[in-house]
Amino acid sequence: MAGAANFLLLERVGLPDDLRWLAEKYPRENWQDHANIHGIANMWLQRHDMFRELGGMLANGIGDYREGRLTAPDFARWFAPRLNHFLGNLDGHHNVEDYQYFPVFAKAEPRLKHGFEILDADHHTIHEGLERNAEAANAFIKTLQ
Repeated sequence: MAGAANFLLLERVGLPDDLRWLAEKYPRENWQDHANIHGIANMWLQRHDMFRELGGMLANGIGDYREGRLTAPDFARWFAPRLNHFLGNLDGHHNVEDYQYFPVFAKAEPRLKHGFEILDADHHTIHEGLERNAEAANAFIKTLQ
């Protein structure tokens, strides 16, 4: 993971040249047609879209509470199960990526290994942030109740 240290999630502004080259060679819109990864790519992209949608829903719910459109008890009832669903599925998703998808993709294109090292480091950063957010959310919801 030493190569990933130069591209930490919270500090990087782009990807290294070797990965930008691969992104140009294998544009996202062509992943579904790739002989080695077509089915996996579609599922992977759909899951990421789902996480973006869930994240947006959570952010909107927080905004609704902050702006007074939801009472504290209503917000707590609405927010807690969605946050738990989001966090649980994200953790499981990252495990599937790390132990199943990434090895398949790296076998299809060995030069992706560097990118997966970066993604593995991203997963650690994301999980640390999610743990802090979950602890804060649980304390907040407990206070609301």
